[in-house]
Amino acid sequence: MGFVRRVGVFLIVLGVLAVVAGFVLSVAPGFVERAVTVPNSVVVLDDRFTVGPLKYSYVTFTVPEAARSAFLDVELTVYRGNDIDLEIYRWESKVYERRVSGGFTGTITLIGPGSYEVRFDNTYSILTSKDVGARLVLRWSELKVERHELASQGRSLMVGGLLLTLAGAIAYTAGRTAAKA
Repeated sequence: MGFVRRVGVFLIVLGVLAVVAGFVLSVAPGFVERAVTVPNSVVVLDDRFTVGPLKYSYVTFTVPEAARSAFLDVELTVYRGNDIDLEIYRWESKVYERRVSGGFTGTITLIGPGSYEVRFDNTYSILTSKDVGARLVLRWSELKVERHELASQGRSLMVGGLLLTLAGAIAYTAGRTAAKA
């Protein structure tokens, strides 16, 4: 048997196998699932404001229940008044505190889903207002499940198998014709 005919037979066999596998996948309802980590972020605050003496200013945000990990990116500048206390509360409990003099840039790891409050606390200052610029960005990741239907993949496999079978039949016929000549 000539080389071209052998290639033709190989393509026919491969095509028939692909058609059968595609048929099985297309009639058996099912899905392939894959877990994917999806990053998310939202700007919680991007503003410049004044915090009066014996007062605090605050902003609230919520880390979603689906969050696997959460971080708060902080850029804080005290333009006037030397320093201010940066405090983070989760529900009623203080989970972070830092006195900021001049400025602070960093990432704070949050302890899980839930409601948070960020306070810019000037309650310790009796006379001095604080002029503050703050940018807070909440980042978190979620695990999402992607589902792919097997039936559509089966149909694609059947079409590919038919094309292989057709190419094999053409190659086999061409090899057979060339052998007779």
